[in-house]
Amino acid sequence: IKGARKREDARLIAKSVVDSPLVKTAIHGADPNWGRVAAAAGKETRVSLDPDRLDIFFGSEQVMKRGKILPFSRERVV
Repeated sequence: IKGARKREDARLIAKSVVDSPLVKTAIHGADPNWGRVAAAAGKETRVSLDPDRLDIFFGSEQVMKRGKILPFSRERVV
C-alpha cells in the first residue's frame, strides 16, 4: 500500500485485502480479479478510501489506474 495518509491506514487496508476470502480464492485460483481486491480495500470502514485515486497492480502489471480499469494481459498477470 502506497500513498496512504498514515501508516496505520495502509496497514488496515492491507489487512482487509489479505484477510478477504474472495481475494484468497482469486489468488489460489490464479484469477486476476481486480474487483475483489478493490472491494476488499474499500470494505475497511476505518479508512476513507477515494476510489478515484485507487491503483491496483498484480506484480508489476497495473490493472487499475485512478479507479479506471486498464487493459491487461491475463496471461502475464497469472
